[in-house]
Amino acid sequence: MYCIKCGTELPDEADFCWKCGKPQKGEAQVSPAEPPRWETCELKYEVVSKGFLLISPTVRIFADAIGPDGRYVAGTTPELKGRKGPYGDVEPGRDDRESERAVAALEKKLVKDGWDYVGFYSDFGWFAKKFRRLVR
Repeated sequence: MYCIKCGTELPDEADFCWKCGKPQKGEAQVSPAEPPRWETCELKYEVVSKGFLLISPTVRIFADAIGPDGRYVAGTTPELKGRKGPYGDVEPGRDDRESERAVAALEKKLVKDGWDYVGFYSDFGWFAKKFRRLVR
């Protein structure tokens, strides 16, 4: 079933919507003819520069979104300091406050744009978060 207020998909036995809190029982259940469609986005990163000798590598974290019109970038951080991973690959630095602040600002922008945080999509990285929003 779907929430009678916000359209969030819920288990059939739900008494309340987990997203908006609207009570579901005792109200006329409105099942849309077509279930709601969602756009999704995942925070990913790209290597901007691999670095060389004493020059640190740089990365950019971006929101890779998929919607009704295809794939697009929903937001991006500025270039951030990266680090060499255990296999020589470049990845975003975790212990860097600048990186954490940049990712937090990107998340805030996504929420402001109507995206809802869903959770982590993998164990790959501290920034690997997933969002969704209802397509209207």
